[in-house]
Amino acid sequence: MRPVASDRAAAVFFALAGIPPEDRRSLLAAQCAGDDSLKEQVERLLEGLDDSGDFLDPAALHCPEPTEALQFPPGTRIGGFTVLRVIGAGASGIVYVARQEQPSRTVQ
Repeated sequence: MRPVASDRAAAVFFALAGIPPEDRRSLLAAQCAGDDSLKEQVERLLEGLDDSGDFLDPAALHCPEPTEALQFPPGTRIGGFTVLRVIGAGASGIVYVARQEQPSRTVQ
């Protein structure tokens, strides 16, 4: 199992993550200032980033807006709940306020 990166390694990683790989070497050396352990940690983190392809690239993400067909209008009953209204929506789904029958309460 690989050790967890230190806070300093994480800070250097985030400082270099947006820089093209070919431009990182001198910046990495300057940031690590002779600390070989720190340099190795950051290099491992950067290798993982570079090997991820476009997985971590925000431009590669496409999160469509929820459609009307996926929404439950107010008054819809789901089990022991009655939908009152939508609070918000995002990539992970739609959040509702509903009234629970037993025990009688409003839930989100």
